Amino acid sequence: MRQLQRFYETTSAIIAETLRIHPIYPYLKCVANEDYETTTPGLIINSGTKLFIPIKAMQNDPEIYAEPTKFIPERFAVENLHQRQLLAWLPFGEGPRNCIGMRFSHFLIRISLFSLLSKNKFTPTSRTPIPLAYEETSLVLRPQGVYACR
Repeated sequence: MRQLQRFYETTSAIIAETLRIHPIYPYLKCVANEDYETTTPGLIINSGTKLFIPIKAMQNDPEIYAEPTKFIPERFAVENLHQRQLLAWLPFGEGPRNCIGMRFSHFLIRISLFSLLSKNKFTPTSRTPIPLAYEETSLVLRPQGVYACR
């Protein structure tokens, strides 16, 4: 039972770190439901204002995550979660209107990882771009040259 718990915690950290570096949506859209005075003097966000939260930029900000370009799943280890800013990881949104498919996607990712890694070995090829470059015009974050529909 302890091995299963460790597998769950390890895959949770790997999934979280992957989604920190490569969130599916680069930003969240929301609307302010009340007036809000920011910490910047004189800056007020009025009720009804449309806001875009830059998830990719925030989750790769060196002031929030040390060495943001490095893959460090330990950031999301159970014993380290208290060190992280509460709203500094938003690939599924947050609060009562977060993504309804979050738990299902975590479950599906774990099953896929287990299935793929138990039967295959993966290595980068000479065509693997490092660092990964993204399509600039896509609403969903995706690598350059990869298209869902042709």
